[in-house]
Amino acid sequence: MKIATPPVKGQANKAVESLFTDLLKQPKGSVVIVSGKNSPQKVIEIRGLSEDDVLKRLFKNALNSTV
Repeated sequence: MKIATPPVKGQANKAVESLFTDLLKQPKGSVVIVSGKNSPQKVIEIRGLSEDDVLKRLFKNALNSTV
């Protein structure tokens, strides 16, 4: 995915965390970038959900989104 926010002072990283927080309907702080803070490729940690729950929620959002 691409984020429109420029990578200035961590703003793009915050946008990535916020996007996944909103998509997964999780509380603020539950999505954290654990690797790739200075790279276009990120590894994120999602606290409070199983991998299966994350995939289900992302898939559900993908089906409900319009292009």
